[in-house]
Amino acid sequence: PTSVDVRLGTVFHVMRRSQVTHLDLLSTEAETALRQATQVVIIAPNEPFVLHPGEFALASTLEFFYIPLDLAAR
Repeated sequence: PTSVDVRLGTVFHVMRRSQVTHLDLLSTEAETALRQATQVVIIAPNEPFVLHPGEFALASTLEFFYIPLDLAAR
């Protein structure tokens, strides 16, 4: 299979341990829920980010991709 390596950005949303079972990002309160359920960690470029076992974090990539409508990506 073909793959593309991407670089992570410098902003991470690390999930806090809580009783929250899910986040509905389509709801009207999605931004508030994300702020309450995560801790924002901002690192300097080229600084390591350590994700410990059992932790979950959301991040974005530095790259942008355009995929034509007649193709699918996974």
